[in-house]
Amino acid sequence: MNYGLIGEHLSHSFSKPIHESFGQYTYELHEVARDHIDAFFQNKDFKAINVTIPYKQIAYTYCDVLDKQARSVGTSNCVVNKNGTLYGYNTDYDGIVYTLKKHHVDVHQKTVLILGKGGVAHAFYAVMKDLGAAEIQTVYYKPAEGTITYEEAYERYADADILINATPVGMAGRKNVSPIDLSKLTNLSFVFDAIYNPLQTVLIQQAKAAGIPAANGLTMLVVQAVKAAEHFLDRPVECDVQKIVDSLTQQACNIVLIGMPSCGKSHIGHEVAKRLHRPWIDLDEKIEKETGRRIAEIFSQDGETAFRDEETKAACRAGLKTGQVISCGGGIIKRKENMDVLAQNGIILYIDRPLENLVRKDPRRPLLQNNSIEKLYYERKDLYEKYSDETIHTHNQIQLGIQGCLDAYADPNVWARLR
Repeated sequence: MNYGLIGEHLSHSFSKPIHESFGQYTYELHEVARDHIDAFFQNKDFKAINVTIPYKQIAYTYCDVLDKQARSVGTSNCVVNKNGTLYGYNTDYDGIVYTLKKHHVDVHQKTVLILGKGGVAHAFYAVMKDLGAAEIQTVYYKPAEGTITYEEAYERYADADILINATPVGMAGRKNVSPIDLSKLTNLSFVFDAIYNPLQTVLIQQAKAAGIPAANGLTMLVVQAVKAAEHFLDRPVECDVQKIVDSLTQQACNIVLIGMPSCGKSHIGHEVAKRLHRPWIDLDEKIEKETGRRIAEIFSQDGETAFRDEETKAACRAGLKTGQVISCGGGIIKRKENMDVLAQNGIILYIDRPLENLVRKDPRRPLLQNNSIEKLYYERKDLYEKYSDETIHTHNQIQLGIQGCLDAYADPNVWARLR
């Protein structure tokens, strides 16, 4: 390997497209098992690498020469092999500082809680210290030297100003939860989650719902990559950081279609996916495939609650992936948890077909058998509008629906929430 990223699990990583956007080298993702990491550094079979969870501290110990930031942090996320001598850098530091400035966060004389004590937590600690934080506490899930527990944080630091998540809790591929009970921290002015996949973690969603400004780790990731590339190439790299962040956000975000039965979600979703060269998922079809049963059968034999449970499972699986078009069943909005998970990586588009053009009866749609379409429409309309980022008015023309979705996807204002 010449250039690339090493870590234990890398399926979540956006690093390859970022580095290759610089147009200077091919960048590989190289997963290394824990029992092979020492041999990897001893062999030195690379030109330059980035290092992620859980090897930043190990990388630091193998470096022969360390820059000021790496020494300050005590970890290295960037290693350059110069004729067998390993030079270690910490560019997470640069990414953190840049993100704080972007969001106009003043750390001076603030109380900061950092969740986690791994490599990226060390970088956050160093930055907070250098920027003049009044007090910095590292929060860990069990008693450990130099840390406080979550219960101690709630009891002693409920008035903390800044919260930083430097744990992998909430990352794609792990349990989709918040690492902390945000309601017990009553004075927060900013939440910084180092995770960038999903684009909006549960923690960030909760912070924004509470009116607390919050940022994910994508800008931090891009800036540290730019700085790493400069060390790789030993020269400045000219690029527009925000343009890269926006491009990655747009590429990653799902296009999620909601709306009444027969409004055209499946037809429109399929066509939008074809035009954007994206995978398309119809959640109802997915449920039928995974259960081996027709939806009408689930309703008639097990009841609506059983179907909604399957729908929630399908929404969670689809919503935490990226770069798809997802057509949802008409009742997806009946559970807030469905919409929350779909919004973590997606823009929610409400396909609004005129009521008079909706299908009145359809044996494939159980709720239309015992309910009038008008009743369902007025029960759900407010929920569709509540959860959507944009309403697509089809005026009973599929092509208008397709173009409306494409226009929404192209509009940064629609997916600005995911930045």
